[in-house]
Amino acid sequence: MLRQGGRLIAGLLAALYAGACAGGPAAGTMGGPQVSDQVLKGGQLLQPWLGAALKEAARHPLGSEENPVRADMPGGQRAYLARLRCTNDAPPTWRRVGNLGSGVFGSIVDQYDVRCEGAHPPRTIIVMDMYFKGHVEARAIDGFEIAPP
Repeated sequence: MLRQGGRLIAGLLAALYAGACAGGPAAGTMGGPQVSDQVLKGGQLLQPWLGAALKEAARHPLGSEENPVRADMPGGQRAYLARLRCTNDAPPTWRRVGNLGSGVFGSIVDQYDVRCEGAHPPRTIIVMDMYFKGHVEARAIDGFEIAPP
């Protein structure tokens, strides 16, 4: 029974994966975010709609769900957080809360709880997208300064 159930689940997952990877948006349409094999392997999203998505994201505060901080894998996320400085020039403490599912660029985004003891703001939530290979964010989120990379 378990063996048959396992095959059924594997078959369903294969069908879902094949359906998700088959085709893209119709020609001439912008289409929505789709997770590609490249993203799943940690590569930068190279979709035709990415330029428009980046432009739209820039209308929102950096670090929000609408404009996540882009980084290169977990190491890039940690490097960004290590470069942040609170308003009292101290480095913040932080912890990963978890992922929020698919973000505006079509890849899984992570949420971080960032705290600045004795500074304002005392607590900030930062959303990050780690699927931008080679990207190093140079800007700080609102309320923080950032050291150069």
